[in-house]
Amino acid sequence: MSIRVWKLGLAALGGTIVACSGGGHDGGVAGSSMETENSIAFSATLADGTPAARMNVRVRPVDFVAAGEGVDALDSTLFIDDTTDEKGFVSLKTLKRGDYRIEIGNDSLKGTDAFAVELDDEGKIVVDSLNLTVAEPGSVVGQVELPEGQKFAMVAIVGLDYYAKTDSQGFFEFKSLPAGEFSVLALSDDYESMGSAPADVRSGDSVNVRIELPEDTTPNQFVFEDFEDGVDEWTVRVFNHATGDLEAVEDEVRKGMVAYFKSVNDSNLGWVLMGNSFDGSVDMSNLDSVAFYAKGLPKNDSARIYLSFSFDVNVDSTADYESGKAWVHYDLTPEWKRYVVAVPDSFVPADTNRVGGNIGWDAVKSHITNISIFGGIGGEIWIDDITMYGYRKFEVQKDEKVTK
Repeated sequence: MSIRVWKLGLAALGGTIVACSGGGHDGGVAGSSMETENSIAFSATLADGTPAARMNVRVRPVDFVAAGEGVDALDSTLFIDDTTDEKGFVSLKTLKRGDYRIEIGNDSLKGTDAFAVELDDEGKIVVDSLNLTVAEPGSVVGQVELPEGQKFAMVAIVGLDYYAKTDSQGFFEFKSLPAGEFSVLALSDDYESMGSAPADVRSGDSVNVRIELPEDTTPNQFVFEDFEDGVDEWTVRVFNHATGDLEAVEDEVRKGMVAYFKSVNDSNLGWVLMGNSFDGSVDMSNLDSVAFYAKGLPKNDSARIYLSFSFDVNVDSTADYESGKAWVHYDLTPEWKRYVVAVPDSFVPADTNRVGGNIGWDAVKSHITNISIFGGIGGEIWIDDITMYGYRKFEVQKDEKVTK
């Protein structure tokens, strides 16, 4: 069902229940209706034959959801707020073709039913027969499972003009509802659906419902870095007279900011890297892969341009595991290309001589402290959208043994 959220303010809701003398007895409403070309004439009587006089009448689309603050411009052909006259008579005017729910009642008696409005071959309104039982209201109490960090939710009865705000634990209550089977819908503060639960409301009784968050269908991945906020989280480190500069620049092809990393390295023993430190360690044992976009220009026409993508462990000598890295090397082209690091297959096998500090994925995966991108033998490199697959976020564990 497509949910349309019509925002009604407290003033609109407050006017729906008024103090009237209902006699405290159950009654049936005689659903005698009469169609005309432009309206539906409806008279309501109680079980004892007396008119259902001066009762509130509300008509809403069956998928109506009242929630929020403020009043939107409502289509008057979809909504009716009226009152029966002293003879229990009301005229439902200007309803468009569609499915609706009507509610009739006061503080002590309430009833509701759904009906459809159609047009016959002559264009006249045709309406389903109505079958309402006006009786003592029932109530709904319940709880919405709130996501972490969310302080409340809005809860609405679909098709009726009732909503409530939960407390900080997600608890809510509707004290007076007509009997019937309804969907209780929870909404976030920006009116996004959080889930729903059925409620079979019975006259004079209370029903409990619980609205649980739907199963998380968020992809098991996240963008670790898109550089839209700059490169402040990254630092440049150099060794043996190499130099490097890092800045965020705008790129027309990538349609946003990217990292621009320029390095000079004229020694086989030198290196330049741009690195991101976790200020702790991360267990990435379940990492599936890493993807990023990159391009590069060599320092001269005959030079090679490449980068090394590295997961590092930097700890002091008191740690019960060693420092080192697992890395992979990619030659770059002048055009943007997507590179995928398949874990663990893409990594260079562990080197028994520890060349470049490579100790292999199995040795680093459970306590990674840094992610580094080495600039090879120098040149210009552009990097964008580093995406991690297998996690929705990384959980950083504080570790006093980690070094910068």
